Amino acid sequence: MKRLIDFLGRICTDLLAGRALLHPILLTAAFLMAKFGTIYLTRIAILGREYHRGNFGGELFYISFDFTANAYFIALCLHLLLDGTIKRTLAPLRAALALLIVAACILGYLNADEHYQKESAMFYFFAGSLIAICIYLSVEAIKFKRFLPTICALAYVLSYVFCVWIYFQIPLKSLYVIRALFFLCPLAWAFYFKYEFQKSLAKDAASNDEILNSANGDEISESKARTES
Repeated sequence: MKRLIDFLGRICTDLLAGRALLHPILLTAAFLMAKFGTIYLTRIAILGREYHRGNFGGELFYISFDFTANAYFIALCLHLLLDGTIKRTLAPLRAALALLIVAACILGYLNADEHYQKESAMFYFFAGSLIAICIYLSVEAIKFKRFLPTICALAYVLSYVFCVWIYFQIPLKSLYVIRALFFLCPLAWAFYFKYEFQKSLAKDAASNDEILNSANGDEISESKARTES
């Protein structure tokens, strides 16, 4: 029991300190719960069980939903990975991008046929979200002078296209393969970001040790100089 309490305590400490990337399984589980919960609420509360998707098609809708949800997950992981100062310096940008997404939803609702206003608003939400994510990742890449956000975005698009190709190539579109991809793909990304985060922590620790050793060396030199004088 004590070990379990200590383990849960370490998890809470990491989460409060912004080190959620150190727990990829927990992070992935929270994401999947949020994603499937949103799908359920969308189907029941927003669109309704009897909602007819003849204008766009069910497959296109759920692929767009899944692609956008996973993009949010990767953007969040990149946000947690990069320097903490981004939480303050990019706050105005995040507010502007949130307004962009809201405006896209309103535009989609007003421009659609009266029978498909809900679905159109959702598609505009997907499009607005992806545009906002691309802008945010581009600003991150420029601000921190790192290609990682761009590389991750490109890798995600290519991997998702490959997964969709697998989906349409499988006879009868096996649900077992689709379910495996639902779970394994975000988990693989989470473990990758854990690896990058651990490298970042090790680099910061080494940098702090160098600064400490340099400061101790200066103190020793000053002490020797005072003794000799």
